[in-house]
Parts: sequence; C-alpha cells; structure tokens
Amino acid sequence: KILKQVNMSSDLIIGASVFVGLAGVWLLLSSGGKKDCPGCPVKKTSIYDKVGGSAAMEKLTQVFYKKVLADDRVNGFFKNTDMKAQQAKQKKFLCFVLGGPEKWRGKSMKEAHAGMKITEEHFGAIAGHLQASMEELGVAQSDINDVMAIAASTHDDIVHPRG
Repeated sequence: KILKQVNMSSDLIIGASVFVGLAGVWLLLSSGGKKDCPGCPVKKTSIYDKVGGSAAMEKLTQVFYKKVLADDRVNGFFKNTDMKAQQAKQKKFLCFVLGGPEKWRGKSMKEAHAGMKITEEHFGAIAGHLQASMEELGVAQSDINDVMAIAASTHDDIVHPRG
C-alpha cells in the first residue's frame, strides 16, 4: 500500500539502503507475545525470528537482488558492484533492522546514498521489489506493512530532489 502511494524505484537504496534506514526503527518490528505468567515480562518476537532468522534473510536478499538486477530502472546502480559482497552486506543489515543478532556498523542511509542521484522513481522501484520479494516468500502482510513503513521512513535520506 505504501509502495503504491510512492512511485518507488531505487536500486542501491534497498541494496545498502532500505536496510540502513530500517536499522533505527527495528524496534517497531517487534510484536507482543503472550505472558507466560502473571507479572512476567511480555516476550517480544522480532520479525527476524517470525520469518525464519538468518536463513530467511539470506533468501530474501537473493530474491530481492534478482528482481533489482532485472530492472533497467535501477540495475545501473550496481553495474560495478561486487554483488556477492553487496548481498552479504544487505543480509547483515536486514538481520539487524528486523531484530536479529547482527550489529550494524556500516554507513548511515544518508552517507550510503550521498551523490547517487536517486529519484522518486528509483526509490519506488526498490521498495516495490522489497515488497514483492517478501510477498513471494510468504511473509505475513502485517510484517510486510511494518517493513515497508520503515523503508518509507528512509525516503528523505535516500531521495535527492534534484535527482
């Protein structure tokens, strides 16, 4: 839904992106669990855990980049990119942002995308590929919505008005 409101299209955005901005908001991705006993703290389950942990992040990253690299609107951002390294970085970022055990020590979203001339179209395309990848993998719609809200929150650090 968010993706349809924003004409999304941006390759490296999601590459090193939709995943860097997501980092600061990963707490929003937790869902409350049941109390096991009165007075016990509520156990929270992260999206990372709900979708299958590291193996699921690996698969999401693979499906996502397959879509991104097939899209002429955004694949140029990755022309000279070591995709094996890019996917490993993206997986680590996703693990961190979605509540996994990884620690992110990479660049901020703003730093990672500075000078890339990413437009609304690029951002929309990338976000669309992220959403489509999660849908393809059977991620629950509520979790997809949470992830896409986080992705949308990175917009101003990634998109540059003049392109």
